[in-house]
Amino acid sequence: MTRNDPSAADAQAARQALEAAEHAREAARSRPAAPGWYGAARGLLFAVVFGVICGPWNGEIPLLIVAGVALVAFLGVHVLVASRGGVITMPHGPVGQRILIQAIPVVAFGLGWLAALPFGQAGGAIASAVLAGAALWAVTAWAEGQGRS
Repeated sequence: MTRNDPSAADAQAARQALEAAEHAREAARSRPAAPGWYGAARGLLFAVVFGVICGPWNGEIPLLIVAGVALVAFLGVHVLVASRGGVITMPHGPVGQRILIQAIPVVAFGLGWLAALPFGQAGGAIASAVLAGAALWAVTAWAEGQGRS
């Protein structure tokens, strides 16, 4: 038998490796559901961060500290939930659908700035932050319901 000839031991090792990979894939797909507060936390923290940094009050140090804390909390919540079950998975589904889902809060943010026309920068900042935060909350809740996050 030469070195390039597959043997029964090699075949068995390959089979075990494939089984281990399948078990890992199943573990990633069957991770625990996100907590019920996840969508709300993402939406509210997003609204706080962008409401503060886009408004005319963005020069106020105490408000910037609040926005910084909210930003760190937003990222922490995302990492905590994205790595639940000990496995970080990539979003699945068609790329176009994933882009569309992510675009909804962005479009809502842009539409909120239409409020700046009658109400100025403060009105636009508040409206855009609230609309985008609500859209992010809704998209997150929908994605969790579909098992997509």
